[in-house]
Amino acid sequence: MALATGRMFRSSLGVCESVHARLPLICHEGALIRQPQTELVHRHWSLEPRLRSAVLDETEQLSRSGQLSVHFYVQDDL
Repeated sequence: MALATGRMFRSSLGVCESVHARLPLICHEGALIRQPQTELVHRHWSLEPRLRSAVLDETEQLSRSGQLSVHFYVQDDL
């Protein structure tokens, strides 16, 4: 069992603490599974640098025109 959210890890800790959860936390839209109490990372799926560049290249024009919003997370920063 685990708690799941699309939010960033640190912004989800308050909810875990408020319900006294001892379960792993699935966050970043499923890209990170981490234990809140110990910060042990069970799984972390990140994009390869080449794929990150390709996504940015493909979405740059749409982002500039306001038609698309792309968010990248580096560690726990947006």
